[in-house]
Amino acid sequence: MFIQVQPNESQCFFQFSTLTCDGNKANITSFPRLNPNPSLTGLSIVNTNLTELQFGKVELPHYPSLTLLVLSFNGIHISNLSLVVNNPTIEGLHLQENRLSEIPVDMLEVLLKLKYLDLSNNRIDTIEKYSFRENQLLELLLLNDNKIQVIHQYAFEGLDKLQYLHLKGNVIHEFPFKESNYSFPDLKGMTLSKNNISILASTSDVFVSCNVLYLNFNRIEYLGNYSLKAFPNISHLFLDHNFIFSLDAFLFGEQPHNLSYLILSYNSLVELPLSLLRQIPRLKTLSLANNLLTTVPANAFIHNPWLEIIVLRNNRIHSIHSLALVGLSSLRLLNLAHNKLTTLQAELFQPVGYFFLELSGNNLTCDCDIFFLQMWLKKSPFGSDKIECFFLQTGENELVIDVPLEDMCVSEEYITTLAGITELSPTEETDWLNILIKYGPAVTVIGVSSLIAVVVICVICRAIDEQEHHDDGDTNVNAQSDRIRTANDGLENRSNCTASENTSNSNEQDSRM
Repeated sequence: MFIQVQPNESQCFFQFSTLTCDGNKANITSFPRLNPNPSLTGLSIVNTNLTELQFGKVELPHYPSLTLLVLSFNGIHISNLSLVVNNPTIEGLHLQENRLSEIPVDMLEVLLKLKYLDLSNNRIDTIEKYSFRENQLLELLLLNDNKIQVIHQYAFEGLDKLQYLHLKGNVIHEFPFKESNYSFPDLKGMTLSKNNISILASTSDVFVSCNVLYLNFNRIEYLGNYSLKAFPNISHLFLDHNFIFSLDAFLFGEQPHNLSYLILSYNSLVELPLSLLRQIPRLKTLSLANNLLTTVPANAFIHNPWLEIIVLRNNRIHSIHSLALVGLSSLRLLNLAHNKLTTLQAELFQPVGYFFLELSGNNLTCDCDIFFLQMWLKKSPFGSDKIECFFLQTGENELVIDVPLEDMCVSEEYITTLAGITELSPTEETDWLNILIKYGPAVTVIGVSSLIAVVVICVICRAIDEQEHHDDGDTNVNAQSDRIRTANDGLENRSNCTASENTSNSNEQDSRM
């Protein structure tokens, strides 16, 4: 229902035991005359330009049940004890979007039950020691978007129940707790984004319960050993939009850490932080987008079997080792978009199965090497409609999954042989591909003539025969050998392999001229 507080000047509304007076909805020219109301639990007076409120000349009456006081967007300049002295039951105090230049300590000293305090978007530049010592029940403290430069050593003394601390958007130059002599046993998250922090040198375990830390949008260049030792149980770490070029292995200390979410995008890393990755074996999400990486080495993630998401987009990666993904049994997404890749080796996909692969914005060439990628994409349940390759002959792009086999520099006979893979079971397919990868190096230089197809089949068959000779008990190889022989009935006898190979080499040289 609506109640008229001051006739002909303002109108407030009462809903769910909260009285709200909003200057954006009514013409409030003076502070409403409020009568005591034993059922009132919340009072909100916002969006006004009242001089008496801005300069501490307002006193609130006693409301025995009042737990929430909202005084946001009023241009308040100074702290006013009279606003709260009669209502020590307040648990939530909103003073954001005002013009306070210091912590209103006198107000806070009487609010012993305070759990929520919002002082964001003011003009506070210093947090003096013992500013919150009487607020031992405080759980959420918002100080973001002020002008804070100095945080005294004992500024947060007494906040043993604090769960979330927000200091985003200030002018802090270094980690404010490096010499702390107190702990935050219940702190779950801390935000220090959008400051000027360049140094992290905390050495004591003061945030034993903290699992989320935002340090993005700062000026950090280097993170040395023990820089984050104060966070032994952190699970989510945001370090994006800094200038980081190096991270030491023992960032969290010498013992392996259980970090699961690491964001390092928009930095200056020129290589993967392999030594650090070794120390965080439980990692599930890793983003290194928008760095200066050029290669992904062998066994890059072998110590991170839980990794599900790897984002490497917008780097300068031109080479990925065939064993780069070894050990990634849980991989679900690999984002390599907008790099400088021209091809991917077939072996890259063997150890990890299927996952969503993002490759847009690269320079993949539509040639022999792309066959294994196409076959993998066709089997993948995750889709591949955006991956394109480039035809050197025509200067046009085409979706990898749509490139005809005959345009991948393979002969009709070889197409027939390879096409048989799609009819195999997953286990058989893997074995078959392994044989081709191991014994068919000529796959990447196949020509278009039928004679070259003969050579390739001969090379494969001869290698299989040698393998059978050394390991008669390998029934899988025998079975795959039979499949290859069956697929190539009608080709020239393998005894003519040498002569065919000489002829095909001559034809290949002619075609390159």
